Formats: sequence, structure tokens, C-alpha cells
Amino acid sequence: MKRWYHKDYVSKNGLSPKTNREVGSFAYTAVFLFITYVSYLI
Repeated sequence: MKRWYHKDYVSKNGLSPKTNREVGSFAYTAVFLFITYVSYLI
């Protein structure tokens, strides 16, 4: 996890845009798989 301190590249959480994209895509994938799994069980 890379931290950038340049004004133009720091998000509110202090992480780089690349790290935020990776965390976001992981969260999206995890939620999608969980919903798919629950739907399959029903």
C-alpha cells in the first residue's frame, strides 16, 4: 500500500488512487460472489 503526500494525488483516506481502485475492486468482487452464492443456495 503506497501513500502519496502530493496534494493532487492524495485521497481523503491518504492512499494513492491505485490502492483505492484495488481495494474497491476487491470489495466489489467479494460482495458479488457473496450475493451469487446466497442466490444459488436459495
